[in-house]
Formats: sequence, C-alpha cells, structure tokens
Amino acid sequence: MIVRSLCYVLIFFLIVSCNKEDDSSIGKCGSVVCLNGATCVDKTCLCPTGFSGITCETVDTPVSIIVRTVGLTNFPQKDSNNENWDPDGLPDIFFQIYKEFEPIYTEIQTHDNAMHTENYNFIPNQLAITEVTTPHRIVLLDFDFSTHDILGEIVFTPFDGKSLPEEILLGAGEDVTFRLTVDYNF
Repeated sequence: MIVRSLCYVLIFFLIVSCNKEDDSSIGKCGSVVCLNGATCVDKTCLCPTGFSGITCETVDTPVSIIVRTVGLTNFPQKDSNNENWDPDGLPDIFFQIYKEFEPIYTEIQTHDNAMHTENYNFIPNQLAITEVTTPHRIVLLDFDFSTHDILGEIVFTPFDGKSLPEEILLGAGEDVTFRLTVDYNF
C-alpha cells in the first residue's frame, strides 16, 4: 500500500512538473530559442547585425566585404618547370584580386625574396568587395620588371550565404593558400 501510494505521488509530481513553465530551463523567451548571438527581450529575439528572422536564423547578404589583411601561408617553391622563380631563386611576391576577369585590386606592397616556408601578411589599402556573391580570383604573382610570373591562383565566392566568418581560408591543401581577415557591411 505504501509503495502504491509512493508511485501515485511520484506520477503526480512528474505530471505537474512537466506542465509547469520553468523560466530557468527555457529562458526568458519561453520556447523561442534565439540563434547567432541574438538576445531575447519580451519573448522576441533581437538579432545582431548580419542576421534576421524570427529566431535570427537567416544570414543576411552583406553589401560589401572589407578585406583587412591577406595572409599567405603556402606557395610553390619552384615554377612548373622546377626552376627558380627569379635568378636569385626567391620570388618577390604580391597579389591581385579579380572579379571574374576584371582586376579590382592590386597590392602595392611586395615581400622580396619570399621563402615558401614562411607566412606573409599584406595589409590592403581600402580593399572592398562589393559583388559578394560573384566569383572572384586571387592571384599570387612574382614581381618582375617586364612580366609577372603567376605562382598560383584561387577562384572563390566571397560570401557563401551560410556564415559570416572573421577569417576566410582560400585554397587549403592547394599549391597556394590565403587567409583573408574580413569585416562585413550591411
């Protein structure tokens, strides 16, 4: 009899606790779960810049992407004929960015006598990509006074529609690898 009574009490407790709204377990938004760093006010999600939707689940398309730094983490030691890039053996590197085949940016800084085992950083002057869903190319070049040798290039679409990363890695596992540090304008 005591066991049966305890079972009834336990069942009653479970039913009552399951029906009770507990703000400590589901938050101030009731059953609404705010995403992507949103804050909840009066059961409404306040989305951070770059996100929209009832729960801030939608990644907004930026008007432009500002490239703050371009890091080069990998490039080939020799050209396709297995020859040195320059007579002294080491290339003087810089990069260009194209929207499809139209140049939109040429870096004026070069890293002279660059070694393929080192990382190099460029700080572009006002590099804004405005057509963020259009394919672009980033090209690594060896500066020569007559013609510039192409060390490698990567085709990329700046905005993938899925996220807003602070760093965009281009060409991982390829002959040339870039890491772009970016900001987004909405």
